[in-house]
Amino acid sequence: MGEDEAGPEDVDALVALRKFAWQIAKGLLPYPDAARRRRIRRQAKALVRFARWPGNDATPIDIAQLCLVRSLALQKATHRAVRWRQPEAAALLARSSVENTILGLWVLFADSPMDRLRGSTGQAMKGAFRYLTDGDVLKTELIDLLVEEIGGDGSLPHINVMADAVQTKADSSLTTDLYRRLYVPLSSFFTHANGLALMRQLKSDGSARFRPSYPWHRRGPVRAADACLGIMAFVICGRLDQPAELTKAFIDYANAHLSRSLAPLVVVAGRGSRRSIKWSRVPLAIQRLREGTRYYHSTQAALDPWEVRAARIRADLIAMLSVYEPQEPVESFPRIVELLVRMLVGEPPTPDTGGEDSLGVS
Repeated sequence: MGEDEAGPEDVDALVALRKFAWQIAKGLLPYPDAARRRRIRRQAKALVRFARWPGNDATPIDIAQLCLVRSLALQKATHRAVRWRQPEAAALLARSSVENTILGLWVLFADSPMDRLRGSTGQAMKGAFRYLTDGDVLKTELIDLLVEEIGGDGSLPHINVMADAVQTKADSSLTTDLYRRLYVPLSSFFTHANGLALMRQLKSDGSARFRPSYPWHRRGPVRAADACLGIMAFVICGRLDQPAELTKAFIDYANAHLSRSLAPLVVVAGRGSRRSIKWSRVPLAIQRLREGTRYYHSTQAALDPWEVRAARIRADLIAMLSVYEPQEPVESFPRIVELLVRMLVGEPPTPDTGGEDSLGVS
């Protein structure tokens, strides 16, 4: 196959580009499902089997059902916050939904989760009331006795440790995907005090913004909360041996919303780059993408020396990236291009320094 002959990979590259664009569009387009949401909530409530909380005798499935109860409450609160135009509250509620879902899945695989939950409750109470002691030995002793009464051994692991544990035990990347794609950026933009959070208080011209910019799309929180409810109900369905059609209804509901849950970072990148895109250069970039992909998978590329392949791929990358022209020059742009070249073409061949024979030593 010569350079001018396109292989299936050429089509695959464009298909992948279209799929990515459709993924972004799905997250931004409306997805009304009020009737379906009411039905899913009614079916999820039916999965909560305990009439009274069993206390210290609670099993992992009991704890997971309690997490499902919290998912139902968080989903309702998130929809209310979005409907009432409270974006900060909606984002924080969505973050709580993700955290609650990871906890609910973790308890199903952890050793003695009830003991660890009790221990975490005791430690939280100890920290919450520590300010009351103010060096008073008797007050300190009283708080320690209350914590001892709550009981429990140890505390809960960090949320990322829970996500990794579920991935290992269940052989699924669902929890780690929720953690990395949603929980981490939501924490960075909305919860923690850091540079990202502070930058939301600045306009593009550098002046102060007293109403912070919103780094997510409006329906993002409800997408996340709906997906988390579907995931929790699906997992509990499997543990309670529910009918297959009910299990499928929950996982389909979760997938429908999870596939529309864009990470805040994607939305920020899209908004930030929208003003920097030179739309007149897009047709040329698409043409160079097609030609570059065709060359990359051709016999000619396999026969060309490394330097020739690198130069060709480098030129195609520069032409494709020219559609983006930021307001301020990106100093690391040449290094980014070279890194992409090495990723596509590989490291340059090691020069042959020669052995003893090349030095004329016999």
